[in-house]
Amino acid sequence: MEIAILKTLIYFDLFDFPLKAWEIQKWLIARKSDLNELDQGLRTLIAQKKIAHRHGLIFLKNREVLVSRRLRKLVLSEKLLSTAYFLSRILLIIPWIQLVGITGDLSLMNSGKKDRIELLVLTSKNRLWVSRLLALGLLDLFGAKKKCAPYFISIEALEGSQKDIYVAHQILQMKVVWQRNEMYRKYLYANSWVFDLLPNWITQVDYGTRRTDGRFKFLKLNDQSCKVNFKRNRLQKLTDPVFLRLEIWAKQVQKGTDQPFSDLAQLAIVKEYSKRLRRLKMANG
Repeated sequence: MEIAILKTLIYFDLFDFPLKAWEIQKWLIARKSDLNELDQGLRTLIAQKKIAHRHGLIFLKNREVLVSRRLRKLVLSEKLLSTAYFLSRILLIIPWIQLVGITGDLSLMNSGKKDRIELLVLTSKNRLWVSRLLALGLLDLFGAKKKCAPYFISIEALEGSQKDIYVAHQILQMKVVWQRNEMYRKYLYANSWVFDLLPNWITQVDYGTRRTDGRFKFLKLNDQSCKVNFKRNRLQKLTDPVFLRLEIWAKQVQKGTDQPFSDLAQLAIVKEYSKRLRRLKMANG
């Protein structure tokens, strides 16, 4: 248990982010645990002076400075979060976007002054480039081009090719702002490998039929809904060829591609985390 706690604190130390006891339990790396077992492990590490605590926050030894940093970043993040929710809801008008979530440091309320808002945007099949073009245009219209960094994924590629601790955290830390068609459930199902690394994680997102305006809508299958779906499917068959050509055009006019959670920062974090784990292993024989 003590090794799992240290691994978890080491990872968050890379982001200058001390944790509360329940947060350690939630994000405990590769170890299933309850709070009682965690408490025993924390007491042991504190007695060994490998970790310390202050104001209810737990951190590695000699890292007390992180407590004030987290409190300061919390205030900055609260201001940025309201902007993130506003920008996310703007994208509701694009019918092919299935989910918008807040990722990165802001998802943990750990943003600094110069940090941008990072959004994950999941789109319908064959609608990624059209959705991206419209979304970036809307964000630019509201003056958010420089302060917002959206990443786009099609539902055809929900499961990413890169599977490491950084990506696992980015997936599970995400704050879902809104979704359609229970897309968050599908996203987690496609990336179920993350629960091997973070087995104690529990979502606070409702899996029921929550509407995009935040209210609940209990759907019942009846003859009328079947008729609506039948008409919708017929309309979709007629319009698909048109939108497919539009998708191809949108891809051609946009440069580059989005690779969520895949950048130099990720590589640096994974490399540094691996280095610290090797030190931990040597220190513990």
